[in-house]
Amino acid sequence: MEGRLIKAEVIEVIHVLITRGDGSKNNVVRNVDQYWSLAGDFLAEKDPLNDQ
Repeated sequence: MEGRLIKAEVIEVIHVLITRGDGSKNNVVRNVDQYWSLAGDFLAEKDPLNDQ
């Protein structure tokens, strides 16, 4: 069953691109996108290692 869209809006966030990882096989070096509110609250991140 698919959900129905209730609301969509454009909001301002801070997008930060960081490097993460130590270069090992299980923790490769990669770029991670983080999203923060303008008040400084962490909202979400997209880490390619978690997408596998």
